[in-house]
Amino acid sequence: MSDDFRTDHAKLVSVGMRSGLVASVMLFGTAKGVPLARMEQAMGLTLADLVDPDARVPDASLGAAWQAIGSANPNQAPGLEMAASAPMSVFGPLAQVARYADTRRAALASFCRYQKLLSGGLTMTLHDEGETTVLQLAHSLDASDGGHGAEAALALVARIGREVLRQHDAVIRVEFAHAANAPLGHYREYFDRPVVFETRRNALVFERSALELAPPQTDPTMYAYIEAHLQLGHQRLLAQVADGPLDKIRAAIAELGQRSVYGAAPLAKTMGMSVRSLQRYAKTNGGSVRELIEHAREANASTLLADETLSVDEVAFLVGYSDDRAFRRAFQRWTGLSPRAFRARKA
Repeated sequence: MSDDFRTDHAKLVSVGMRSGLVASVMLFGTAKGVPLARMEQAMGLTLADLVDPDARVPDASLGAAWQAIGSANPNQAPGLEMAASAPMSVFGPLAQVARYADTRRAALASFCRYQKLLSGGLTMTLHDEGETTVLQLAHSLDASDGGHGAEAALALVARIGREVLRQHDAVIRVEFAHAANAPLGHYREYFDRPVVFETRRNALVFERSALELAPPQTDPTMYAYIEAHLQLGHQRLLAQVADGPLDKIRAAIAELGQRSVYGAAPLAKTMGMSVRSLQRYAKTNGGSVRELIEHAREANASTLLADETLSVDEVAFLVGYSDDRAFRRAFQRWTGLSPRAFRARKA
């Protein structure tokens, strides 16, 4: 299985959102009292535009949908209502890959790995913080949709956790960056866990050890089969995106990576820029220097780990880590697996 898709999330910002998800929100809006004509006008789409669930539509259309729904339903939490009733098909194959993963952590890691199949503007990360593990979500629409999108997204993931992964016991708390749209009781009733608002992130916080348990229907064969389809879908999206300015940065990172050199300073020197200019150039073109370097490290590490003549310590050195413990932590954050577990799965 190719690891190239792991380096290309930044390219996919412009690919838009899965049509099936947008259609679900449009239909929910009509159920919440917003006339279909108003929903279509706000979104710049008609229901006929959303017939193919795997087609892509602009991310902004979903933000407009939530604005219309929120305006018509003040002091309510419509995102939670939609999450409670939406069919799991809005996630496409991602809901199925979660069902068959070998651990709860691996299921969440697959969500992060294939996040762009849901929306180009979505950023989803999984990382450990002491005895907890945090699934953090951010979207380009967060500042404009009143927080309804974030509420729906975390509520949907929590629902998959309850119904598919049987991991409700693993959730410790829920965090939102915006102010509550409804009385706190609505959120506590849905999540059955402490919910805090106006924090620094949108996140589900899990008990770390509880994520190592297996879902009830784990099946390695089905998991590998669905992952292969997800990878094909990811590659299909990449084929829609023309090479852009960020590829100059990726090429320079790849050149330095052949010498096991990673970092903003040597990258800027290679490109004939100051670090600040490089960071500004990447940001202007929809990317982040740190994320581009991290994606390259992850892809290179995954490739090197397939060579069993190399020890994990040697792989750590080759991708620019002088401390193998830091590499192990980073690899766990990237993939949801330790280097040793990743190597065993590839065997």
